[in-house]
Order: sequence, then structure tokens, then C-alpha cells
Amino acid sequence: MAANIKPQPAAAELDTLRSAMREHGIQSEDRAVTRLLHQLELTGGARHRAVSVAMALVEGARERRDERPFLDAFLQEFGLSNQEGIALMCIAEALLRIPTMRPPIA
Repeated sequence: MAANIKPQPAAAELDTLRSAMREHGIQSEDRAVTRLLHQLELTGGARHRAVSVAMALVEGARERRDERPFLDAFLQEFGLSNQEGIALMCIAEALLRIPTMRPPIA
């Protein structure tokens, strides 16, 4: 299996990337989301599909509100009022941020 090796960026390019990361890291969530939405160039069909999927997800969540979601069970068991619960949530968040090599589910 051949590995995809990308060339290393130049030092100046790294400085530019790091500066952009710092700038984006201190933005409020609202500002960051608004900026990203303005950068999207969705066609009418793509936008319609995105809205349809979002609405289906919300409706599905509302239909299942009587079920006990995993997060609720987790928080009831460990909570965030102690160090153990906070440590477990930090680990869970870190695991979510690890990219996978699997292709996205269509």
C-alpha cells in the first residue's frame, strides 16, 4: 500500500497557517459559523438537500425524545460535577477529533 506523502510547507506558509488558526481559535462560535456559511458555495439543490437532511435529523430527535440518549445516561452516571466525569468527557471529545481513514457515510 503506497502512502500519500504531502510535501512539507515552507516556514512562511506555516507562519501564515498558524496565524490563521490562532485568529479562528479566538472567534466566537456564532462569528465562526457565520464566516463558514458565507464561504460555502452551495447550489440550490445542494442547499435544499442539506436543509432536508437537517430537518429529518431534528424531527427524528424530537420523535425519540422519550428514549434515553447515550449522553444523558453518561452524564447521569458520571456527571460533570467531579474530576472523573470531566476527564471522561475530555477523552470522549479528543476521540471525536481523531480523523478516521474510513470514507464518509453517504
